Amino acid sequence: MRTTFRLTAALAFAAGLLLADAPKALAQATPYELNLHIGGFRYDIEDSDTDVMLGARFLLQYPSGWGWGGNFDWVPVDRIATTGDDIDFDLYLYSFEVDYTVQTGDQVRPFVGAGIGAATFRVGDLPPGPGDDEESETNVLIPLAVGVKFFDDPRQPTWAIRGEIRDNVVFVDEDDLQAAIAGDDGAQNNIEFSGGISFFF
Repeated sequence: MRTTFRLTAALAFAAGLLLADAPKALAQATPYELNLHIGGFRYDIEDSDTDVMLGARFLLQYPSGWGWGGNFDWVPVDRIATTGDDIDFDLYLYSFEVDYTVQTGDQVRPFVGAGIGAATFRVGDLPPGPGDDEESETNVLIPLAVGVKFFDDPRQPTWAIRGEIRDNVVFVDEDDLQAAIAGDDGAQNNIEFSGGISFFF
């Protein structure tokens, strides 16, 4: 409960600071970016496979190169082998993020980003035992991103190809369900490789 309150307060504070500049950004005809992407997600579990992930990002881009917005990703992870059992689970990542795109004036521009959010870990097909056959928990998420955008037009783009690598750092306590299945706690580094198309309007 305390972690959830701190996360909510941090998100509200960051959003308030950035929204204070929103009228100025809109007056400059700053474009919005809607990104749809697919990728591979390697969960921080020993001998884990790379699973498919699907997601979307919606960002407000400033002429200076700074931008902010929200992310959502879904990772349907199938059959993680544990002690004698195979367990299905889904991972949902949602976060608020600030990024910076280097204004090179060319069609290809690198960018970096970081944010704060939450990761919801939902488990199904639990082994027989007391309680429900599906459980979930939510932990703090810190996404760190580096990538590149290829714009169709360097001055007034309408779309871009966006590719990136992310370290989705999820903070897990030793008594969490996620730690019990993964066999580890602390900061889990979940690596994402994703690519997609962005639309500007």
